[in-house]
Amino acid sequence: MDPVADLNHWMMTRGRCSDDPVEVVSRYCATLVNAGMPLWRVNIGQRFANPLLIAWGVVWTPDGTETYDVTHARMLTDDYIGSSFEYILTHQKPLHKSLRGLDPDTDHVSYLEFAAAGGTDYYATLLHYGDGSQHGCTFATRDGGGFSPEHLAMIEASKPGLSSALEPMTMRKSTQSLLRTYLGDGPSREVWNGTVRRGERKTLDAVVMFTDLRGFTAFSETAG
Repeated sequence: MDPVADLNHWMMTRGRCSDDPVEVVSRYCATLVNAGMPLWRVNIGQRFANPLLIAWGVVWTPDGTETYDVTHARMLTDDYIGSSFEYILTHQKPLHKSLRGLDPDTDHVSYLEFAAAGGTDYYATLLHYGDGSQHGCTFATRDGGGFSPEHLAMIEASKPGLSSALEPMTMRKSTQSLLRTYLGDGPSREVWNGTVRRGERKTLDAVVMFTDLRGFTAFSETAG
């Protein structure tokens, strides 16, 4: 039985139909761990077009899995500049980096933080989605032997399944976020649920209140 082949199959079938990124990434990482990969921390970052957010992602550790959002402002900070995500997107190739013997003056702060927390080895690679967009995922370990060539081969072989499962989530999240930005929470939900034809409307109970300020007319006539 090939664990990576089974993982890709699950990701491309049940995972692709899931709307829960925590479930998908947790399943992905647990399968790799069970296959012998010494994972300590995994970060799956995905970009999308949005006036408020530029990316979102999922972080897995043995203690749990959680999602996060990235604003445009954050992309201009040292969190991104010089990071592994910037490297793989700029150079269009994976990055395999030891977390031992780092230089505090030249190495990115994230590597230093991982090393201080016990990290020994680090790998970053690209994810490719069907619309041509590129995204990134990073893997860190505390194992004394680091990542072997076999471990890295497993990561690369499992990327098609991971991309297949996460791409629909990214597209839905991007669309829903754009609708909320331009239409607001309520109208965006209506449009997302199919209220898209001209003239469609809903009846609701509302109160219209008119108020006035005593002496406002006289005040507005004299105020400069």
